[in-house]
Amino acid sequence: MFALVLPMLAERYGDCEEGLRQMGRQASSSFLGSVAGRMMLVVARHNPKLLLGSLPSAFRVATNYGHLHVEWPEAQRGRLVVKNDYMPYLFHEGVVLGLLEAVRTSGVRVLGRPTGDLDSECDFTWA
Repeated sequence: MFALVLPMLAERYGDCEEGLRQMGRQASSSFLGSVAGRMMLVVARHNPKLLLGSLPSAFRVATNYGHLHVEWPEAQRGRLVVKNDYMPYLFHEGVVLGLLEAVRTSGVRVLGRPTGDLDSECDFTWA
């Protein structure tokens, strides 16, 4: 899938990395437009922590592989931990960015990294 789509995304967004982030953003947007996603937004009440805290449940609904969880070292700082997932960390950066943008969060920073062949983490903060 990536081999077919990445050249087009790289051309459109400047490089492959940003193309993968945009794929993640679009995945967030598409999910939030679904019945389950709209319910997630209602339950979160525009609260970034509640929205991101429900991400593991949404992941289980949307996929039948892998595992993820969210850690909260501080009130406005978290870490998305992804295990056994085929999507690269840049995609997950985009997912987190898309979710935080959906609830109009300001001062967002997301930085991901691979932690294994199918594992990654994304640290995120907001103002």
